[in-house]
Amino acid sequence: MFGVVICPNCNRPRGVNLSARKAMCPACGKHIDLRRTKIYFETDSETELAEAVRKLSEQTSGGLEALEASIDSISQKGKRIDELHPKLIYNPSKARDDEDQARVFVKELCARTGEFSLEDLCRVVGDEEEAMALLEKFLSAGIIFEPRPGKYRPV
Repeated sequence: MFGVVICPNCNRPRGVNLSARKAMCPACGKHIDLRRTKIYFETDSETELAEAVRKLSEQTSGGLEALEASIDSISQKGKRIDELHPKLIYNPSKARDDEDQARVFVKELCARTGEFSLEDLCRVVGDEEEAMALLEKFLSAGIIFEPRPGKYRPV
C-alpha cells in the first residue's frame, strides 16, 4: 500500500510505502514519521501514486504563488509590512522560494508569542477577506496548523 504525505520540514509532497514506519524526504533529508503525519491519498498502484503526488504538488505550489501575489499587493498599497506590525519584518532575501517566503512571513508573525490569530493577520494585511484567504492558503499548504480554535502556529 502506498500513500502521499507532505514533508513537515520542506512542505513538499512525497509518495511513500505505508508499510514502513518512517520515510526520508528526498528534498530536505528529514525523516518523516508515517504514524504521525497526515496521509492525503492511498493506493495500491504506483502510477496512481505518481499522479497523486503530481497533483498535490501543483496544488501546493499554486497556493504559494497566489500567496506571493497577495503579499506583493500589500506592498503595492503603499503600506510596508514592518510598519503595520512592529515585530513583523518580511525579508524575501532570507528565503529561497515562495514557500520559504511564506514560512518566513509566518515565523515573523509569530515572533512575539509563538502563535497568531486571524485578528493579528488582519492587522498586518489590512483587509479581513485577504487575511482569511491567506490563512486558508497557509493551512492548505501545511505551513501552519491550528493547535487551539482561533490560534495558529507554524509547522
